Amino acid sequence: MPDINEADLEKTVEQLELALKVFKNDLHPSRYKEGTYLQQHAPIGCRVRRGNDWKWTNQDNGGPGTIVGHLYDELRKYWCWVEWDIGGDIDVYRWDVLGKCDLTIVDEDRVPVEGDIISVGCKVKPGDNYEGNSSHVLGIAIKRLGDNKVQVRWNDDGSREELTYGKEGTLRQLMLVCAEETKKKERSQNDADDIQCSALKTTSPLASPVFLKVDDVFETTATVRWKGIIYEKKSSYSKYVVTYIEKQKPQKKIVVDVAEAFFCILDDLKPGTEYSVDVKLLSDDGESLPTESSSFITRTKDTDYSLFEGWKLTDKEAARLAQALGENWEILAPALGIPNVSLHHIVYDNKTMTLCIYKMLLKWVENDKYSTFGKFCEVLKKNPNVYVDRSILNEMKEEYRLIIMEKENVQKAV
Repeated sequence: MPDINEADLEKTVEQLELALKVFKNDLHPSRYKEGTYLQQHAPIGCRVRRGNDWKWTNQDNGGPGTIVGHLYDELRKYWCWVEWDIGGDIDVYRWDVLGKCDLTIVDEDRVPVEGDIISVGCKVKPGDNYEGNSSHVLGIAIKRLGDNKVQVRWNDDGSREELTYGKEGTLRQLMLVCAEETKKKERSQNDADDIQCSALKTTSPLASPVFLKVDDVFETTATVRWKGIIYEKKSSYSKYVVTYIEKQKPQKKIVVDVAEAFFCILDDLKPGTEYSVDVKLLSDDGESLPTESSSFITRTKDTDYSLFEGWKLTDKEAARLAQALGENWEILAPALGIPNVSLHHIVYDNKTMTLCIYKMLLKWVENDKYSTFGKFCEVLKKNPNVYVDRSILNEMKEEYRLIIMEKENVQKAV
């Protein structure tokens, strides 16, 4: 077999990635699905252009587009379906895929196609013949259903309807909201129906992020998570500022800048110490008030996994551990000695995330003589972004401790 250099391997991976993209576009049945995570950060109906990591040549025809759906790829993370203004093509693009993002959100109103009244991406409101929910005031056309009909996603509750817009003698259930009308609504302090996409979206630079939680707290590390702000108004730069302090030393503040993420790993903490942390948004328009402080206490000492170093895992334990892992599981592959090419094959050959995780762990268990439960716990500790159901891990730990205790009791009896 001929040697494959790194450049050839990277080219092959890129070709596989492109093939995967084409496969999603042609065969995936859920183009217009809505994902909870992406709805917070890249809401359906948002207007976008190509971003810093764009590598799809001229698929956008140099113009803006509209996010019409979300996709979670069990290997490659999050993708967005976009319908482009020029040409009307629909394709899928990376959003937080191994740190890459093809898109950037822009503040550009959709102009209808020449000769049409409403196009995908247009802001709409109920028309003269609308007989639906009276609370609906503004929405986004996200799917074309014919020459005179579109699917609308209403901003107030995220519900969807298929409505006509008065073309060729049909009922005028929808009306186009022009850019000037939108601006007037945004200027009105009493208008509670600002254009939103069911996310935390604001034109005010002073709005604070929403603090979610501090989790994966260990002896010297912890992960802070928050819900980010999506601007209607353009901003040349923005970042989140995470500030944390020791409760016993409030005069010593530590500040971390986070540019393009909604979490931060604090990695210089002291064991057994209480901290408080808050987050605020900083942009060229000003800065927000910080979130309400949240307190947490690091563990008192390094977790001792030496008891589990002698526990060589089997296929049965791999199956249980697969049930414990979730989002970001693929991050573990390099630490477990699983090459990227093997990971691609695992995902391609298996339909569900749990099965993919099991096959990855099984490959590790079969090929690494040091694939112990203790090593697995150490790998998890170094990768706090991976979702873990710790109740499963704790059950396995207790079961193993009982086994060790029984063995020790037998030895003492002898």
